[in-house]
Amino acid sequence: MPSPAERVTSYDRPVRILALMLASALTACGPSSQDVAFARVASYDGPFDTVFATTRDRIARDYPLQADPVERRLATRWIQIELVEADPHGPVYKGSLNAITRNFVRFDIDILGGPPWIVDVRGHASTWKADDAKPYVYPEAERPPFLESRESALVLAIHNALERCCRRRR
Repeated sequence: MPSPAERVTSYDRPVRILALMLASALTACGPSSQDVAFARVASYDGPFDTVFATTRDRIARDYPLQADPVERRLATRWIQIELVEADPHGPVYKGSLNAITRNFVRFDIDILGGPPWIVDVRGHASTWKADDAKPYVYPEAERPPFLESRESALVLAIHNALERCCRRRR
């Protein structure tokens, strides 16, 4: 009977390399929905000032914000985001008012409890078209995909920052 080393054929090596490449590619695609779900319900020990300041500092890296420690609330301002989309109707020409659409997001962040502290992040989105008088603010039931991905990224960023400074409760 051949040993395991003798059973390896020239076919096995490329298959193993391909399997390793596929496994590493799948794990490098970013955070999973489980990571985001875990971060949304995580709670943290530590003084309120530390939790608030860490959360504020992490958000301020990416978004302009207003902070109210008395109300335990942080709120970002509306910021314009760029979306990369292919136009199904062909090229859009400069000067066309129909081509001008702007998308915006903002977030409300509440520090709940005490201690343990829970960080609640809620995103809001709006779209403005050049021929509309006012922007359309999406209701909760119509959350656009561009909001969900940005909200998940912010939730994970805050969670990672708080894990470094405050012991997480399980």
